Amino acid sequence: MTTLQELEIFEQDAFKRADIKLLDLSLHLLKDHRMAVIPHSTGLARLVNLLHWDASENLEYLDGEGVLADQIIHFAVHHVMNRFNQCNTAKGMLFAECMASAADVYLVGKLSQAGEETDFLQDTLESFSTYYEMYAVDETHLELMLSTILEQPFKAMMDLANYLFQFGSALLGAQPDLEKLIQLQDHFSYPLVHHYNISNWILTIRSKFPGFDDAEPDLSTIRTRFCHSENTFLEQFQ
Repeated sequence: MTTLQELEIFEQDAFKRADIKLLDLSLHLLKDHRMAVIPHSTGLARLVNLLHWDASENLEYLDGEGVLADQIIHFAVHHVMNRFNQCNTAKGMLFAECMASAADVYLVGKLSQAGEETDFLQDTLESFSTYYEMYAVDETHLELMLSTILEQPFKAMMDLANYLFQFGSALLGAQPDLEKLIQLQDHFSYPLVHHYNISNWILTIRSKFPGFDDAEPDLSTIRTRFCHSENTFLEQFQ
């Protein structure tokens, strides 16, 4: 068991050059978190983190001997949202994961605007391209997604988080809302539900909240705090 202060943070310099303030805020926020490093691992931590998805534990599992800058931000989003009681519900937990995952496009946009080339950026874009090739209903959708990310990274993050939340909500019930899912399939963000393996989220949430009330919770407070503007979003990490 270790802490972030004792670990190498991969791609930290590139994030700093891109002026991604969210990284420093996240590092401070997680300074007391425990990091369980799985040496010589090629993805085991990703599986374990999903199965032991509990932000209140302040414990993260890591592959290898360091941590990626984007991972730190993903962990921090969960930690911040866990402050809200609404996130201790099925839909609240879903929205927290949507926000943490959609942060990827914010980071892609910021790094691209700064002309930084990182493994995270390359791997993310390659994965996007693969899933758009397989699942896009329109060949222009990938270009539309990428142009949105590059032009307005924060808006792209919020739009994607809201889309993933709608899609996940349609899957979360005892029976899928097929009418809603078919409608959402036409959106240019649709291939990213496959990129993020959203069904895995749903299985984890169902296990934690069996028989949840679909009418709950009221997420208006969280949406106001996190989604109103980039400044109000960053303020939540201070």
